Amino acid sequence: MVCLLDSTGPAGESETIVVQVEEMNIVGGYLIEWDRDPQCEAQSDQYFDEDGGGRLLEFLYTCTDDLTSNSDLVPTATSSEPSILEASFVDGQIRLQPVADASGQSTVSITVLDERQNAWTNSFDVFISEIDDAPEMDELPVELTMELNQPLSIPFSYWDRDTPSSQLSIEITPDWATFSGGEITFNPTQFGVKTVTVKVTDGVNEIEQTTDLIVTQRADLWVQSIDIFNQNTGDSTVSEDNAIEIYVYVRNSGNSIAQPVTIRLFGEWTDIRDAPNCHDVSR
Repeated sequence: MVCLLDSTGPAGESETIVVQVEEMNIVGGYLIEWDRDPQCEAQSDQYFDEDGGGRLLEFLYTCTDDLTSNSDLVPTATSSEPSILEASFVDGQIRLQPVADASGQSTVSITVLDERQNAWTNSFDVFISEIDDAPEMDELPVELTMELNQPLSIPFSYWDRDTPSSQLSIEITPDWATFSGGEITFNPTQFGVKTVTVKVTDGVNEIEQTTDLIVTQRADLWVQSIDIFNQNTGDSTVSEDNAIEIYVYVRNSGNSIAQPVTIRLFGEWTDIRDAPNCHDVSR
């Protein structure tokens, strides 16, 4: 109902008029809807040892938003020092991965966006303590086989990620095994099975390896003497057409048994093979 003042009536009098509105348009109306920022739990500072492995932090489940569901929130994580720390999101978790052989401090910044780009931001520090790495070396064979008095050399190297090579020390026992020019040379003095130990140290950390050296020695055969006897007279005087006996004495100066031993005698008309009764008489 609308009340109108009739200015044409008697002074001090008013009239009431009823106006019926059939249609009305409103221009400039607005719909106002509130969308608040996401809310998440802040993360505490993290501490690592160098080369100690990474870490996953449960995070997204701590976030809420008034309009956007948790699964539709978009989180990001960035590291201020990517040369020492990698930061990312994996399945709703914050992934922190220190870079190998790196230490120091990095700040991780977290941003969570809802579907209308409202943001929650937070940051925390990551501290990576320096660790003195142990030296490293090539892997030695489990065992090696060699001949006595025939030196054997194999390539070998060692290093340290934190220490210059000039400050590393190498020790090999027994002392007939030596390192020089990137090779280990084995020159044992006796045959048999020998254990060789290699140690490398940077002054703080020490590593070692062992290998079994199987040292063999072949039989060392040589003709000690040859005796010829007249088969009829038994003396050493022989002439043409005599039946003779030849005794060949072979000595073994090595450390391995030589068996069987075969002696062959070659002449202009004679070929004597596989002489019987020939054996090692050195023992």
